[in-house]
Amino acid sequence: MIIKQIFRNRQCIIKQKHSKSRSGVSIEYFLVLVASCFLTICLSAQSFEQQFIEIQSKITRSVQFTTQSFQKPRGGHLQGVQQLSDRHLVVSGSSRTFAYFFIVEWEEKISDKNQGKIISFKKINDDFPSMLHKHAGGIQLLGNVLAVGTEGGKDPVMSSVVFYDLNDPRNPKPLFHKIDRTHDTAGAIGITRMQNNTVVLAVGGWDSKLIDFYTNDKFPEGSFTKAKSLIPTNRRGEWGAYQNINLVADQNALYLAGFCQEGGANLMDLHRVDLNAGSKEQLLTFIARKPMVCGSRFSFRYGSGISLFSKKASVWVIPRNWRRTISVGWFH
Repeated sequence: MIIKQIFRNRQCIIKQKHSKSRSGVSIEYFLVLVASCFLTICLSAQSFEQQFIEIQSKITRSVQFTTQSFQKPRGGHLQGVQQLSDRHLVVSGSSRTFAYFFIVEWEEKISDKNQGKIISFKKINDDFPSMLHKHAGGIQLLGNVLAVGTEGGKDPVMSSVVFYDLNDPRNPKPLFHKIDRTHDTAGAIGITRMQNNTVVLAVGGWDSKLIDFYTNDKFPEGSFTKAKSLIPTNRRGEWGAYQNINLVADQNALYLAGFCQEGGANLMDLHRVDLNAGSKEQLLTFIARKPMVCGSRFSFRYGSGISLFSKKASVWVIPRNWRRTISVGWFH
């Protein structure tokens, strides 16, 4: 498929030195733009609303990876999961002293026939030395760029959003587009690129009681500007205490998927977002709610996320705790 070929080609290109074109735009930035644009094109073949409905409501496969040779972080829990390629998953988490994410690799492709292993572990605080946050929340990928929300700890800044270039999964590199937030946490993150090339970022506060939308017309360069804020009210049965959110662009439409647990039920909601809406009531339109059967090992209380890597949208879910062997559930 087209996207798989992009990622295979990327693996060859990144072996070259990080060169720049005559225009000053790095190869990595160009690849981010191309990959994210092709993701949008492929989704156009079938509407995302239809893909959402067709995602299996029961885990269809469970894969495993080993954490051997990596020391377990003290305290905290796993929080977000995304699929980087047909061989790689990205997982975020928290600890008593630092926020982090790591990348898992399988030899040939993600499979339940063999275990993956951690190939890189990134302490976010090491790349942002002034940061005192210890909790990395939900995550989402835009092509090969990872968006991560950080919060908690003794940092005077309530929360931040940071970005990483994952072109080389063994050597994630920070992009210095740090967004500092003084008014709320950043436990849930969504990011996507619209057809007009505008990148939209959604940041969910505590239990997603507030969601801020930011835009950037030049990403991965330029800066983000807050476009809208949403405080969901009077949405019983149509909104949840989302621990993870994801954004999806489908032609000219923008969607927000939210993952939560209510009364023991794991729920995945879909909303259409209109950033040009004249009123806050029109900003969000509820589309559908899907109860998901996660089994005893997983729940949407912690780490979950939509994958847009392949032609069909799918969902990943991880357990709360770090173990010697960690299982990951896959709805597809």
